[in-house]
Amino acid sequence: MRVLVVVISSISALRGLRRDLTTYSATKAGIAALAEGIRAEMIGTPIKVTTVYPGYIASEMNEKVTQPTPLLVSTKKGVASMVRWIEREPAEAMIPAWPWLPLSYLIKYAPLSSVRRFS
Repeated sequence: MRVLVVVISSISALRGLRRDLTTYSATKAGIAALAEGIRAEMIGTPIKVTTVYPGYIASEMNEKVTQPTPLLVSTKKGVASMVRWIEREPAEAMIPAWPWLPLSYLIKYAPLSSVRRFS
């Protein structure tokens, strides 16, 4: 019997962000590290662990955001992408893959002074 554990983190986990996102990004990074530790522990067993890093997906959590969010996708599109990636059972998945997979590299490795402008 195979088991898939899915852990939901956030693109915000990739870097420490400023202002009101500091705590949010820290907790999401902690969740991602926890999932990675469990994934390492489960190597060689039928248990697989996928960490999902959603970008901006419309939800109750962000429905009151007033600033422009150009990369926001609908709940339907975000969930459909999430389901497709979870079914593939990757170790990690940026959701939706476009544009978050390429942006995740920029977020993670760009100079902090550059990333600061986006938080």
